[in-house]
Amino acid sequence: MRGSSKSKLFLMEFIFVVLMFAICASICVSLFARSDHFSRLASATNEGTLLAAGAIEQVKAIDSGDEKQIRQEIADIEKNINDKYDKKYKIKLEYEISDGMVTGKCKVTHTLLGDICELPLAKYSGKV
Repeated sequence: MRGSSKSKLFLMEFIFVVLMFAICASICVSLFARSDHFSRLASATNEGTLLAAGAIEQVKAIDSGDEKQIRQEIADIEKNINDKYDKKYKIKLEYEISDGMVTGKCKVTHTLLGDICELPLAKYSGKV
């Protein structure tokens, strides 16, 4: 007898086992890739938050009451940080000055992951 039913059953069972292994392996690989993405996102978020907090502290340290000078110093802070981290992060200080207050937000964007952080900005400057 050329193809006995036992050998056909064994072949079907073997194909089923290989198929199940392939499915389980693809699930494991996708979970590993997803966990790697979340790890990179968490790391970038932490670094971005530190950058934003540092930029906000630099803005708060501006010791001037002149609106034009404040705008120039904020632009310099933004430029210096962007020049230093241009390959990885982009920082944007969005603000407005009114009634002696500088208010706004500091947004950090990762070159690969997109927007990762946004912190509020508030500074009181007595003479603006």
